Amino acid sequence: MDLDPQAKWDVLEINSEDEPASCEAAALGLNVEPPISMTHGRDITNESHQKRILELCDTHKPRLLLMPSVLRPWGTKEVKESPEVKEWLMHHARKQFPFIFDLLKAQVKREGSCCIEIP
Repeated sequence: MDLDPQAKWDVLEINSEDEPASCEAAALGLNVEPPISMTHGRDITNESHQKRILELCDTHKPRLLLMPSVLRPWGTKEVKESPEVKEWLMHHARKQFPFIFDLLKAQVKREGSCCIEIP
């Protein structure tokens, strides 16, 4: 990762705790930022984090935003059928989907690329 505060990022991974694409991109010599995820201290449902992420993307102009599918324990059918998990997921979706939409619109406006994996 380039520590230059004005460096352009080649790859920015969103909602990826395991960061496989970032690791591969770094191995290829590309400039990567730590993924945006709870593991890295960035909560995309937190409004102050959302604002900061948008600012960082405006400054560093990532060439590629990657959003892998969310493969977590609550992604299984059995867990998703739980009323408590459904409510938790809906609560978070209401906070993160508008942000993701804004992030992707800004990326397109910068003429960057986006790749979203939907299983």
